[in-house]
Amino acid sequence: MIDLKAYNLKPILPFLVVVLLSTPLLGLEKGTIFAQLNAIHNPFLDVFFKNITYLGDASYAVLLLLFFFYKKPFEWPFKFTVGFLIHGFFVHLFKQFLVKGALRPYSYFSEAGEVEHYLWVEGVSMKLLNSFPSGHTTTVFFFASFMAVYAQKKRLTYGLVVVATIAALSRVYLGQHWFQDIYTGALFGCCSTFLAQWIVDSNPRKWHHNRLQWK
Repeated sequence: MIDLKAYNLKPILPFLVVVLLSTPLLGLEKGTIFAQLNAIHNPFLDVFFKNITYLGDASYAVLLLLFFFYKKPFEWPFKFTVGFLIHGFFVHLFKQFLVKGALRPYSYFSEAGEVEHYLWVEGVSMKLLNSFPSGHTTTVFFFASFMAVYAQKKRLTYGLVVVATIAALSRVYLGQHWFQDIYTGALFGCCSTFLAQWIVDSNPRKWHHNRLQWK
């Protein structure tokens, strides 16, 4: 059994607790969570979720990688790179192979002739296919859980859990994903951090402790 404390992985637990507590929602009829969030649409939430959803943009990986390279031991940018590759593998395996072509809400309701029954946020480009899992959710949960493990600070961890959860819900609010998509994405994100930490820490190398020399 893996010792979470020995690998400094305890900060991942709050993220997993949130995911596990939401597990009963998987038993609801498909589209239930989407319909409930759609029913509370208003201008403020439209703008709020439209912007916070960008926290799941994979391009932020460049900034985070630079952060870990700045006066940090090489083990941290290396762990981050390993985790990022694992998270990308999970997402593309399902989106492009195992569940390729899964309908997103807009295309699903369009085919059912019900698209006009729901509100869609103006200015958001509606994607149609490859719904499972949510790539943005996988990314934001990887970013957040990885930062939590790095920082090892409870208050920051709880804040990151809240931010990651809201960003994940934004994907459903904006009509880009189903609840099942963000649920699985959150799990994949946490697993990516766990696997990266475990793989690197289980195979220590001398260069892990080296740093870039900044003048």
